[in-house]
Amino acid sequence: MDRNTDGAILCQVRGQIQLQNVWFSYPSRKDIPVFQNFCLTIPAGKMAAIVGGSGSGKSTVVSLIERFYDPCSGKYYQN
Repeated sequence: MDRNTDGAILCQVRGQIQLQNVWFSYPSRKDIPVFQNFCLTIPAGKMAAIVGGSGSGKSTVVSLIERFYDPCSGKYYQN
């Protein structure tokens, strides 16, 4: 399995997570958008709850943060 190593290597980690204008579709269903211009900022040292109904994208947000998936477009920062 090929591993994507295109991400930035950080010299210092503060703990902030930011998704900025993210567009995402699952690779198996590229024609069905899950997120369009999705933005999320979780400041360092803070907790966040991701809530919503079934199928609203909660697990997908976590998968993007954990880098199980890369966004189709937009920016992802973790510093």
